[in-house]
Amino acid sequence: MLVFVNKYLYLLKQLQLQVEHANDQGYVTSVCFSPDVGTMIGLGFVKNGPARMGERMVVRDHVRDLTVEVEICSPVFVDPEGGRVRG
Repeated sequence: MLVFVNKYLYLLKQLQLQVEHANDQGYVTSVCFSPDVGTMIGLGFVKNGPARMGERMVVRDHVRDLTVEVEICSPVFVDPEGGRVRG
């Protein structure tokens, strides 16, 4: 349970949360290094994702205090035909 000593601090925190939530477009579920692509990749959910393929957006990680630019793409982009799996 949080107890806010200063009511103005509480109001500022609420305002900050409202601004952050107004900009929310989705969330990232996982991130890892891809040896095929040679960089980090992530998987997540984005509002109207299929219609936004190729769009760039900013992702904010509040835990690690990082902001990165990402590109929305298909979750299957290394071998979409499945040739590597089927030989």
